Formats: sequence, C-alpha cells, structure tokens
Amino acid sequence: MMLREVTAHLGHLPPNHVTEVAALGLLNDWRQRYAQSTNYDMRIALQRFLRVLVTYGAPPISLPKAKRGKPSRIVATAEETKKLLAHAEPHMRLLILLWLQRGLRFSEGLSIAPRNWNKDRHEITFIKKGGEEHTLPTSPEIEALFQIAPDCGPTVTYAVALQGAHPTKPEAIRDRFNALRKQIGMNPAVTPHALRRTLAVATYEHTHDIRAVQQILGHESLATTARYLAHVDLGKLRSLFAEMKPITEVKQ
Repeated sequence: MMLREVTAHLGHLPPNHVTEVAALGLLNDWRQRYAQSTNYDMRIALQRFLRVLVTYGAPPISLPKAKRGKPSRIVATAEETKKLLAHAEPHMRLLILLWLQRGLRFSEGLSIAPRNWNKDRHEITFIKKGGEEHTLPTSPEIEALFQIAPDCGPTVTYAVALQGAHPTKPEAIRDRFNALRKQIGMNPAVTPHALRRTLAVATYEHTHDIRAVQQILGHESLATTARYLAHVDLGKLRSLFAEMKPITEVKQ
C-alpha cells in the first residue's frame, strides 16, 4: 500500500527532485485517510524508502516523529453485523463478509476477483499487505455471491461485477459503508477495519490461540496480532505475553 501511494505521488519525480515538501504532503494525505497506528507504520516505511533514494541522488529528508497510537477496542456486535448484512446490496454484502468472516483488509476485499478463487479447494489466494500471497478458506455465503456475479473476466473484481458498474473508487465504498452504518443505527466508530478486528477478537475468544488469529490475519509479527486484542483482560494478557516470551528470546 505504501509503495503504491508513493509511486502515485512521487513516482514521476527523479530522485534528486524528491523534496521534503513532497514527502510531508504525502504524510499529511495519509493522516486524513488512515488510522494513527497505520500512519505510524507507513511513516517508518516511507523514511526507509527515502534513505534508499539518497543513494540515487535524492537529498536526505527526515520526517517528523509520530506516535504509534493506542490499539483500538472497537468491534461490531452480532446484532449490528446481522443488520448490516441484511441491508447491504450484493456487492457490499460480499465485501462485508470478506472483512468480517475472513478478516481481509479493506483493500484486500476490494481486490478479490475470479482469478483469486479456487473453486475446487474452496479457497481464495490474494496479495496481502507486504506483497506476499495469503490463502484462506472461503465460506458458503461468500461463494454464493461469487457464483451470482456476472462473468466479466478473471481480473474484474467481484465487487465491481456484482455492482454492475465501472471500477469503483475506494472512497465510494467507504461512503456506502458509512451510509449503511447510519441507516441501521450502528456504532459510528465501526469501520471496515473494525470488522477485521471483530473476527480477530471472536477467534481468540473461541480458541484462546493467538497463533490461530495471527494465521488468519496474515501477520508476520505476533506483537501486531496482540494489538488487535486490546479487549483482553489483564489475566489473559499475562498468558498472552507468556506465549510471546519464547519468541522474543529466540530473536535476541
């Protein structure tokens, strides 16, 4: 995600024309569009990218420091998700199921097309954050929507095919989600990413296995997964950190 946006904003510039103003403009754009924790991670990645550019003639640029932000505790209730799905059009229902049932990120849900679906194995394979492939099982509800989508070719996403429109901008999907949320009287703090967190929380409460949550969400770091479980009480957190300790010791 970060590299795609850097390319869109700065890719037309030769390295020696990448200025502090351009980099700060990109940071400001991210602040308006993403959560604080996401901004923190993207800022770190951008700073590394700018250091690499120095070897190609770019001026050294230091970005302002940023706080990581506290983990969100927002999750959707079962009643809220039931109403959300009941009022959603087919394309939005599919996206909500991908975010909620399989924990896909916002953009990952939008990317799912026929080429991502293995009908025989009942799996979807997609490129996750970081650029690596990630495979998850589907569900009967998700596959039912895949099957009713018009055949627009292997690369046309299911969300676009079900909507019967030209490629939809992410902003339009967010606006429609917000409208659905308001329509059903849902907690206004619930976002598509909160549906991903809802799955993480439900999985952990059902299994008490943080590694199962990690595998579903596709995190490289167990510490990242732990941030999704900010709801866990202190006693459970002690158990959670006990599980993480051996991994920390191995890294050292």
